Amino acid sequence: MEKYCISIDWLQTFCHAAPISEGSYSSRGYKFLVKKENHETAQFRNIFTVYYKSHPAATIQQNPRTSVINPRATCVKLSNRILYCGQYINILYAIQEALSMNYKGITRLDLCYDCNNLHDGRDPGRFIRQFVANEPMQPGHIIRNGSSRFTLHGTRSNSSIASLNSIRWGSPSAKIGAYCYDKTLELTEIKDKPWIRKVWEENGIEYDIDTPSLSNISPKERKKQTENNGLSEYVKKRVWRFEISIKCEGTDVLNMSTGELFRLSPLYLEHAPQISKLFYIYAAKVFDFRINTGQKQVRNYKKLQLFESVPVITSKPYYCSAAADTGRMEKICYNKLQKLAKEYTDLSEPRRLGLLSAMEFLQELQGKKTQTLHAQRYTQYLNSLCGQRFLAHDDLMYFGALEAAARARRDISADDLYNLFFEYPPITFDEVKELYSNIPDLTPNEFLW
Repeated sequence: MEKYCISIDWLQTFCHAAPISEGSYSSRGYKFLVKKENHETAQFRNIFTVYYKSHPAATIQQNPRTSVINPRATCVKLSNRILYCGQYINILYAIQEALSMNYKGITRLDLCYDCNNLHDGRDPGRFIRQFVANEPMQPGHIIRNGSSRFTLHGTRSNSSIASLNSIRWGSPSAKIGAYCYDKTLELTEIKDKPWIRKVWEENGIEYDIDTPSLSNISPKERKKQTENNGLSEYVKKRVWRFEISIKCEGTDVLNMSTGELFRLSPLYLEHAPQISKLFYIYAAKVFDFRINTGQKQVRNYKKLQLFESVPVITSKPYYCSAAADTGRMEKICYNKLQKLAKEYTDLSEPRRLGLLSAMEFLQELQGKKTQTLHAQRYTQYLNSLCGQRFLAHDDLMYFGALEAAARARRDISADDLYNLFFEYPPITFDEVKELYSNIPDLTPNEFLW
């Protein structure tokens, strides 16, 4: 079984908050230092950096440039280092509470799958080359369900074949982006991130970053170095990353078994199993590949499994456009023709009949589109009710107790708890009993979904 790890590489939330000022803040046992930066962005005028233990923990953007955006709009982006520690969600909650932010939603979420090889030892570099270069209708030909667009990056020297190091599937403006690239190359050439390498080591993923590349030296010197190292050929261990970038429009997920439609929130990102499940849900959509193993027709291609330990998928991303085709253009054309008919009253009979027929057609088409949109929205409403109907009362009580327990766990300060039970001299049993008698019961009697 191939080694791999699934992690979050980007998390940005949208909130409403009052103007932030520099200073020290604290919440849930965390102490932060907020400093204002001297630069601006294309959308916001005020940029703040939140420091935790002298390290950047988050970047906050406020004061939008355009009046279209709510003046209280605030974007909170956790730093990459924080995302690879176990308390990143608690830190996000603490920052939002310390600065009195009202959470609204997730604006961007990147889920990553890192590995040396794919399922059954398939080399990711060879997979990219096979997808790009193999002949159609021949064994080994790979197709992707979805957009046919892709962007490819690579390098090639004058004495070797091209080396493909990254590919992006779909349009750059897509709600859900799909990428595959050589992560070790990025850490070597752009910026090293020791916290990512530590996660690789903990999950048994091998990598070679510190070894200098031999592609830029002469063949004679390359042969000398490989012989001195006892190698017949220089092979560099590479870690490939399959990344899913989710924008705010792609955060809705539909449970196909119950019809429940829910939106992603930080609560779904508190535990590693939930993160892995979420990756596979989106991967089933954007990394859906089929391979030719001797079939004569494309529709008979076999499904290609890329990742290890793929669970049974019962949910899928769902998007209902608020700007759906409602027949507005047809209505505009109808009003224009009606205005022309009133202006030109001396038309001949054939032209007048043609104008009336066009107006009737536009009116009928507009009605059909409007009814179709109403039917789609009503179906979505019924799906939501169906998801709530299949939840029993015991399940609602159970979910309510879990949420109350999670909220109580997040409110506990680790330092205070340590000082409470390990202070000297130790506290007595009567003191502990009296302490727990003052803690309110957070488990609700009733919980509304």
